[in-house]
Amino acid sequence: MKKLLTVMLLISCTNIFAVTIKDIKSHLKTINPDSTCMDEYLGRRKQLMIKLGLTPVVAVAGTVASTYVGGVAGVGLGMANNAEGWSGLGYAIGGAMVGAAAGVVAVGVDTTVTAVTLNNIDLILRTLAENHLGQEGMKSEKLYSKYLKKSAVDISKEEFITKLMKADADGTLCDGSMVKQPRIKIGTKLKFKVAKLKDMVRGLDETRR
Repeated sequence: MKKLLTVMLLISCTNIFAVTIKDIKSHLKTINPDSTCMDEYLGRRKQLMIKLGLTPVVAVAGTVASTYVGGVAGVGLGMANNAEGWSGLGYAIGGAMVGAAAGVVAVGVDTTVTAVTLNNIDLILRTLAENHLGQEGMKSEKLYSKYLKKSAVDISKEEFITKLMKADADGTLCDGSMVKQPRIKIGTKLKFKVAKLKDMVRGLDETRR
């Protein structure tokens, strides 16, 4: 929960005077939802917030599972080395400790990735909203700045916004066409449909080459 509050505080601090989520939801009620990807971005944003909120529970479950697996592996290693009695117990305890440590590191990395993705999705969502509502501001500027750092193509802010809004209107921003699809899909459908910053950079760059 602390991690979720920290991420939301960071997002809130950069959202002063910006378009709010309430503004976005109100605007969606006045237009055809199929004419924009904002609804999908709202959905993905909510999923990531829920995932971050559940991190402590997942961490405990993941660590317990890793500890068990590590312990079993330790026992197997002890048997392979013909260890008995206290020696065998040492292998089991050592394996459990390694498994627990691996579990904590894995959960920590996953939490960081989720937090970065949430901030990423929120930035794109609010940039779209600023332009839909005619309130282009610091979110549009920030997204454009991030785009320039990752893009291999020189593009003006005006052209960037034009291409972004076109991708929003025709649905390519949230239909999965910009997202690099894995061979095995694990997770929600929106995860593989809504474009993150790196997906957007790749997609918009390709349209200009």
